[in-house]
Amino acid sequence: MGPPQVSDPPSGRGAVSPAQAWLSLAILFVASLLVSTCRVLVENHAVQIPLVHWLNDRSLYPHDPFMAVLARYPSALWPAVALGARVFPLEGMLLVLLVLERLFVLYAAGRLALAFAPRSGLAVVGAMALFAFAIRPLLGGGTIVESYFEQTGLAIAVFMLAAAAFHERRTVAWAIWMGVGFSLTPMYGLFAGSYFGAAFVADPELRGAWRRWVGPFLLFLALAWYGIYAPVVAALSSRSDDAIWFLAARFRARAHLFPLAWDPWHFVLFAALIALFVTLLVHGRRERPRLFRQGLAWTAVTCLWILDAFLARYVLHSRPLMMMQPARATDLWLALAGTGIVSLAAARIEAASDAERRQAWIVVLGVAFLVWLPPGAWMVAVLLGFVALPAVWRRVGRWASPRWIGWGLVAWVLLVGAGVSHQRWTKSGNVRDVVCQGPERGVRQVAAWAEAHTARDAVFLVPTGVTSDFDEFMGLAKRSIFVNWELGAALNWAPDYLPEWMDRLAAVGRDLRPKDGRVRSIEPDKAYRELQDEDVARIKSRYRVDYWIVFSDQSSSHPELFRTEDYRVLDLR
Repeated sequence: MGPPQVSDPPSGRGAVSPAQAWLSLAILFVASLLVSTCRVLVENHAVQIPLVHWLNDRSLYPHDPFMAVLARYPSALWPAVALGARVFPLEGMLLVLLVLERLFVLYAAGRLALAFAPRSGLAVVGAMALFAFAIRPLLGGGTIVESYFEQTGLAIAVFMLAAAAFHERRTVAWAIWMGVGFSLTPMYGLFAGSYFGAAFVADPELRGAWRRWVGPFLLFLALAWYGIYAPVVAALSSRSDDAIWFLAARFRARAHLFPLAWDPWHFVLFAALIALFVTLLVHGRRERPRLFRQGLAWTAVTCLWILDAFLARYVLHSRPLMMMQPARATDLWLALAGTGIVSLAAARIEAASDAERRQAWIVVLGVAFLVWLPPGAWMVAVLLGFVALPAVWRRVGRWASPRWIGWGLVAWVLLVGAGVSHQRWTKSGNVRDVVCQGPERGVRQVAAWAEAHTARDAVFLVPTGVTSDFDEFMGLAKRSIFVNWELGAALNWAPDYLPEWMDRLAAVGRDLRPKDGRVRSIEPDKAYRELQDEDVARIKSRYRVDYWIVFSDQSSSHPELFRTEDYRVLDLR
């Protein structure tokens, strides 16, 4: 896999050559990993890794109520990972897959840019640089470029390649990429389908050639069967109390589902990106009528998804609509529009016939990056301000060729990556933390002891903090846990588990249910540290719990079986 080939590039001195695109990909690939670092066994891995272990060994996690619903997890990625884990060590494989995913993301960005601006080498380099910064979602707390391997970040790249194929009328390629992406994550597959469907309706060329798409559409359905089947089964298997679901969502998924909780500044940035994208589409509608029609359709659809997020929560109070997490559809729009903005500006720079026009389009390209506020944005903004001055431009204009602009973007990402890595090194002094991050050493030690010295049906009471590394204990130790915060993710695919989850949280001092008409937010680590022997005895009277992991300074009369610097394992049997 390499950078998209720039066929028939603009002639003249200073054009971005294929060799520069190849070298830029290599540098940006390394720099992007430095910017975001590599993480393994973090966040959503808390529920995905136990699923992998269970798929390979059904004797694990016996009688675990969470495992009963985890089997419905709607993604074909983790069964595939489970197959690989039968041959390769899982943690190392996840690290390798993340590295390959990042390379794939950069490739997809460059390939989509080439579809939007077929003769622009600067567009290819610019798009790869934009994604090398690990651009973030603005609304809905979703995923675009992720620092650990998971299905959504991978699917975004897949759907970008589907968009490139759709734009170029490569129907079979579109069907393949769309089918793969839908199986990775049906939710984002639905979002992608809405964008492509709207673009199809808005384009008279596509409507006139609809017969060409019938066969590929059937191919898409054949490839996407798992992504269609899994959510249907999950929906038919799930029954829940809406009041409990809304209460759990308020605490567990506020960033995804509650629009009024989002940062107002992000709405401003999103509106700025819409304005910039639409302006560039209108400006280039004669040269790129296809992109003009598709881009406007995508933008209209993303606005409708945002409206849906507000209506679902504040007007309709609809659990099914909220479970679709409609605002996360903006992630895909940001990927498409961000690439489009960079591509259109880069193509204008290369086609500029005079210095003043090139100067203006260089500023536009810079703004396309600055809207995201990547590291170093303010310094670059100052430099662009100087470049915009006529006196400065007369001196530096001869250096502002597409080639040097491309190298400047690459250098920016590389310098940011080096700076971020230095900060990590200064903070920890550990080379591993610079390159790869994961659960803390004490958690790994306790998990290794648990796997080696306890029965497969053992149940552990573990710290339930929102940011606790013990979220990963279930996957590390291959042992059941009583409850933790991450298990609440089941509200997205198995809301019938929520009453059990909330009852168990209440048992460890984190009762989310209203008291005297008020909902209290309880600080998690404090609640867990305050657990006493009598509280644990009360838990044992209702549930099976075999071991209790406490902080080193937490007192208890139960016998100690294992100790690390920060934690102790107590025997409750």
